[in-house]
Amino acid sequence: MPYCEKCGKEIDEDAAFCIHCGTPVVAPGVVYRRPRSPGWNAISILAVVFGGLLLLVSFGLLVGGGAVIWVQSTFSDSEGFLMSRETRLQSDSHAMVLHEVNITIDVDIPSQVWTPKPSDFVTVKLVGQNNDPSKEIFMGIARDTEASRYLSSVEYDRITIDPSWNEKPWRGISFSASYNNHPGQAPSQPPTSMTIWDASASGSGTQTLNWEPASGSFWVVVMNADGSADVDIDMQLGVKIPILRAIGGGLLTGGFITLVIGGLIIYFGAYRPRNPAYRG
Repeated sequence: MPYCEKCGKEIDEDAAFCIHCGTPVVAPGVVYRRPRSPGWNAISILAVVFGGLLLLVSFGLLVGGGAVIWVQSTFSDSEGFLMSRETRLQSDSHAMVLHEVNITIDVDIPSQVWTPKPSDFVTVKLVGQNNDPSKEIFMGIARDTEASRYLSSVEYDRITIDPSWNEKPWRGISFSASYNNHPGQAPSQPPTSMTIWDASASGSGTQTLNWEPASGSFWVVVMNADGSADVDIDMQLGVKIPILRAIGGGLLTGGFITLVIGGLIIYFGAYRPRNPAYRG
């Protein structure tokens, strides 16, 4: 039974005022209790495992996307070509030839939607300079049937390109070449007089050849512009892949979204906020 705080007389438990002196009765203190934590259960464990896997996937996507963007930004020239380091190619014959550059597209897209061309995916650049200032350089790309007919009786070196990263990757991509001699003689006509080339460049000083590939098999031919022997040039190879930056951006976006989803799953599945305090 409660008592009045002022006069000390007994009052009813539900009384709002003391019937003896009229003093307001102080209400009992309100106690707030927090429910017990539900602890770890199967759902919490699954949330941590699945969310953790998503975080690992997001890390891979972010690293991959960042690497693509970094390579594109660091090693591209002003036209967006990823360029190799300059490499010296030298031969005592009349030409150096890269055989069997095969261009094919195997994309199952209805023709009424889009008919893809190789040039939609990649463009090639060759940059070369003759180390003999008295000679002009010639670079040409022709279909294998035309090029092999022109060079069938000509002495040339078939080259094999081996691209590789430098021991210090930030210095760019380099390549080396091995040679396999095809015996023959001097060409009957200089390459500049032939009309077989899908793309070509010739002249003194540094020359640039840009080629938008088509489907088929091609030869890349490097010669002195007059067809003479002793070819000695410095060359760079480059490619431009228009969708490369989009791929990098897509990987970064996907990685960020996956990171957020994984973090939310872990937070609400395992470390979700406790229920609000309630009165008791």
